Amino acid sequence: MYMLVANIFQTFQTYIVSREPLPENLQKIVEATEAKETDNKGREALPFEPVRSKKKASS
Repeated sequence: MYMLVANIFQTFQTYIVSREPLPENLQKIVEATEAKETDNKGREALPFEPVRSKKKASS
């Protein structure tokens, strides 16, 4: 019975919290992170995908 009531309360609490907008400073961080995760082709980079660095070839 305790677990049932706790799960219902947790679901309700998660619903309420997820409806609140993020503070402005956190929203800017989220938007910057999302912009960084998309590469030049417009597709999202996978979390395990290595970051490609442009190395200059020495002559």
